[in-house]
Amino acid sequence: MKIHAFYLDRLVNRIIGKLQRSIGIGSGAFDCSNEVDAISYLLGKIGRESSVEMLILDVGGNLGHWTDEAYKRWPHSDFIIFEPSETAVIHLQNRFSDVPNIEIISQAMSDKVGKAKLFSDVPGSGLGSLSQRDLAYLGINFSHEETVQVNTLDNFLLGNEENISILKIDVEGHELAVLQGATNLFASDRKPTLVQFEFGGACIDTRTYFRDLWKFFENYEYDLFRIGKSNLHRISEYQEELEIFKTTNLIALSRAQNVFYAP
Repeated sequence: MKIHAFYLDRLVNRIIGKLQRSIGIGSGAFDCSNEVDAISYLLGKIGRESSVEMLILDVGGNLGHWTDEAYKRWPHSDFIIFEPSETAVIHLQNRFSDVPNIEIISQAMSDKVGKAKLFSDVPGSGLGSLSQRDLAYLGINFSHEETVQVNTLDNFLLGNEENISILKIDVEGHELAVLQGATNLFASDRKPTLVQFEFGGACIDTRTYFRDLWKFFENYEYDLFRIGKSNLHRISEYQEELEIFKTTNLIALSRAQNVFYAP
């Protein structure tokens, strides 16, 4: 009995997709609790989980789902959410109106200071990006746009000497630009203990490769981990096979913590 090539291809792709998701590739969207669990685990490995007061930055806060999960875990920490969408900012202000230790900044973070266009399919969309993404193949039209204020982390943090424990970045393909706008921070003694960031389809639109992110973190002496559904997978070296543009969440952990982690 012959199997039609079309159905065989579909079967193979399903198997590959399932195997990839089992190690975190393509399973990064809409699971903030899993991301916070992974961060909590690594902080515990380096003796920081007992810290009740931290400075946590959420770059690309959207509607606040990630910060909400992180706040449940570390309610005594100080949070700063950066979000440029006017619709999303209003939602954030309403959502966290009774939480004094969560500050909302209506700005996009990037590698420059000024103004830019924020593109999306609808106002307040989680797909909002400083690039007008081409998602026509998914039936998504990036026709909505608004002018937003753009800043860099180095400029925003100028004069602030607090140590940053967690930096989360989810800015639809502009993660590298956010990092490049924070080189002074990463070169300092107060660089973030841990960075959570996303790599996926949006990086196609910004022409960002995983190698670019790998080189950045390698330069500043961080170890990289991919967040799986039930565990963490250490990425010990760069390989071309890592260039898979499916939504994946990763963690960069500063080697300054002198921790040895065996996956």
